[in-house]
Amino acid sequence: MSLSLLVLLYAFQDTDAVKRLDGFARDRSVGQIRALYGPEVKALKRDPMTVMETNGAYEVGSRGWRALPLSFQGKNYVVFSTPLTSEDIGERLFQLEGGKLARYLDERDGFGWKLKRHQFDLRFDVPKRGVKATDELSLDGGASRGPLILRFSPAYKVSSIKSGAQTVDFVQAGGIVVVTGATKDTKSLTIDYSGTVNLPNYAGSITNTYAMLTNDYWYPMVARQPVPYDLTVHAPKKWVVAAQGELVDKKEEGDLQAWKYRMDLPCVFYSVSAGAFKYFEVPVNKRIYRMWTMRLTEADAKLQAEYYSAIIQFYHDTFAPYPFSGYGVVDQPNYGGGMLEAYSFNTAQEGIMPTEEPHEPAHTWWGGIINNDYLTSFWNESFAVYCEDFFARNVPIGNREERQMAFIATPQVNGDYFAAPLNDAPADIGGAASTLGYGKGAYVLQMLENEIGTKRMIAATRGWIKASKPDEIGTWEGFEKAVGADKKVFFDEWVRRPGYANFKVTDVKYESGAVIGKVEFQGDVYHLPIEVAMVYPGGKVSYAKVNTAEKVTTFKLASSSKPQVVSFDPWNRIVRKIEREEIPVTATDMLRRYRAFGDTPAYPGQRVRPVSDLPANPDRCLLVGDPEKWPKLKELCENAGFKVKDGILTYRGSTFDLKKSTALAMISLDGDAGTVGVMLGQARRAPNLGRAQIGVADDIGRFLRGETRPKTSGPNTFRL
Repeated sequence: MSLSLLVLLYAFQDTDAVKRLDGFARDRSVGQIRALYGPEVKALKRDPMTVMETNGAYEVGSRGWRALPLSFQGKNYVVFSTPLTSEDIGERLFQLEGGKLARYLDERDGFGWKLKRHQFDLRFDVPKRGVKATDELSLDGGASRGPLILRFSPAYKVSSIKSGAQTVDFVQAGGIVVVTGATKDTKSLTIDYSGTVNLPNYAGSITNTYAMLTNDYWYPMVARQPVPYDLTVHAPKKWVVAAQGELVDKKEEGDLQAWKYRMDLPCVFYSVSAGAFKYFEVPVNKRIYRMWTMRLTEADAKLQAEYYSAIIQFYHDTFAPYPFSGYGVVDQPNYGGGMLEAYSFNTAQEGIMPTEEPHEPAHTWWGGIINNDYLTSFWNESFAVYCEDFFARNVPIGNREERQMAFIATPQVNGDYFAAPLNDAPADIGGAASTLGYGKGAYVLQMLENEIGTKRMIAATRGWIKASKPDEIGTWEGFEKAVGADKKVFFDEWVRRPGYANFKVTDVKYESGAVIGKVEFQGDVYHLPIEVAMVYPGGKVSYAKVNTAEKVTTFKLASSSKPQVVSFDPWNRIVRKIEREEIPVTATDMLRRYRAFGDTPAYPGQRVRPVSDLPANPDRCLLVGDPEKWPKLKELCENAGFKVKDGILTYRGSTFDLKKSTALAMISLDGDAGTVGVMLGQARRAPNLGRAQIGVADDIGRFLRGETRPKTSGPNTFRL
């Protein structure tokens, strides 16, 4: 057979294959697609079509799949395409040969092309829910070893690409654009593209009152490289625009107004919103805290600034200098994902703000200053979740030592922890990637901090930031290097191995001046420093550690007298299955679980029943009021260590004005009759006392003082 006939035969086979693959894609028949894998695709470490089964980490693929033909450089390809949401993964690109999926072109491979900077110009067609965009893109192809492949949401279609005045050839299928006319010498491209944006609560959306390009790949990417950009948005005069970086100019253009932003911090995920928002600026300590909203008030903006100013300053002082002039939040009606970081601001679903929220600001450092692409792991989500409690434990508000115990996060484990190791859990494996990133990784970081100490943990984060390049993607391995080689075993067991610790403590008893027993692992062995609390008559507590390194570890803990209770992992720090009985009820829990009785709510939105309805046995009741006017409440307050005179609370030697603070305590009733709660004071927000059983919070609910007790019941707890 001649070469020309062979090529023609392959072309017919490939055309037929795309038709069949499109049917398989529509039906989500992954097995039929895999049956067409060639040897090279079969040999890949991870199956490229797993995402069609899992719907990715954030339901990508839930709106259906298509298989689309693409040809360039004399070869045939197929694109498996689906509407995208950011931080997830979709478009799968394969080379076809003889009707087979012969080669997979991984999104992580940029083929040596490097994007340098975008210069965007955006215009909205509000009635048609459309966007028109021009990107003057600077790039470097000097190290290129393959085609220039741009990726973005399949909602956007490229109409032209030019280099100077010269038209550049390209082909597109779904969200894949191959710039066939680009060469190693190409330094810049002008790309014109447009799209319909109508995926509310999933990706971008446009209504008559706003345009939201958040959770949307509205910009071309190569291998999800972090890239800085300039952005001009042409919006109706009555609209305001929120975008990443710094606002550098604003001017009228007839019926429109042009807003220019400059984003010099290279990042992977871009956000912009424009709309008929109310806009507030609140200056705090030389930074501007901003809010774009349709429903919140100036008072809400000031409260949010009060929260954010402490959070941003803490991260600035702890990790690295904050790179922007301020921080803000877009209170967005049709954003359905809770909240999404944008490094100089975040987008929040309506109904969340105002709140103390350390997670999204933490992404400025973990995802912004050090970037992540979600194509290998969700490490940055682990750091952001970890920072929620790390901030709460260490922020210089109130008593830091007491904060340290009140804001230990309790691990929540499930079967997803066995799906993949932390360092190799990309979005395509599905919800497990999210569970590992938002769950296990954060708890593992808390364990690491407990092992090496807070000072060394901070030094490691600072060292990692200093060693990282702003246009590169961070990894767990990069952080490990900053921590130090002596923690290799920790990373081997917790980051490079799936699962969690499963151990049982048995044969615990007191003899010959010591508590003895053994720890046995039911699965993989972990090198653990297991904390042990020994509780003695009168309430005295001493602490020790059992270090494990083998399947069975015997231990002997010196104790001059017999403890009443011996509690292993008393603060529930170890990433393991923690039973409900091991989790002490907290004072904050009472706000949700106990019926409140009193004359006046302690904070807006609290529901209180009349005091006359208080049952004779107040078990699981919360008494809210003024102990100087309510004798029963005064008696209970004294049991909690609260003393009140003339509206001033004294607790542990500190005084608090009850017109600007709240106090909350859980108290055991006599004779095992249950527990009762007391609550004093007035505040703008409900108190957040973390795991404390007794505590005081400021006017906006932030912890000031408190007492947190170790667990004394449930599995791995022994009464001697």
